Amino acid sequence: SYAVSVTSHHTLVADGFVTHNTVHSAVDILHTAYFEKNSIILVMVTQKKLMNRMLEIMSNYLRKSDIKSTFKMKGGKKAGTGDVEPTYDYEITVGDGFSHIRFFFLGNNPDKVRGQRATHIYIDEAEYYPDAAWPVITGIIKGRPDIKLTSTSTPCGIDGTWFFNFCKT
Repeated sequence: SYAVSVTSHHTLVADGFVTHNTVHSAVDILHTAYFEKNSIILVMVTQKKLMNRMLEIMSNYLRKSDIKSTFKMKGGKKAGTGDVEPTYDYEITVGDGFSHIRFFFLGNNPDKVRGQRATHIYIDEAEYYPDAAWPVITGIIKGRPDIKLTSTSTPCGIDGTWFFNFCKT
């Protein structure tokens, strides 16, 4: 196991790879939603400020893009009575609703994502999730094993966390 930190920089170049977990994830999410039609992408973050940061990154990239009009950004969905679909905190639709990017900040309530359908799951800052979030996330994946999972984190290297053990195996 290695932990690498880079002071006063936002990008790390390691063995030819340029990496910054949040920026990379934001760009990859936009790419996936645009090129993989009918995708449902769940983006899970630990805090609302992380969601807002990813949305800011996405907005900045789209602002400079020829395809910006394809992406429609809007607030969250409130689940109604009898609605089995969990509430999401923010959604971006692509095209005429062909693909959806749904953000969830899990914080103190990881159960809010339970039962959600997805083709892709992106987990940002995975090492900082509460242990209660992992059974919910893995439950979604067990229900549909073909879901593509991307998990990134600034590692803290704390032994015994779910994410640490997951990376070791």
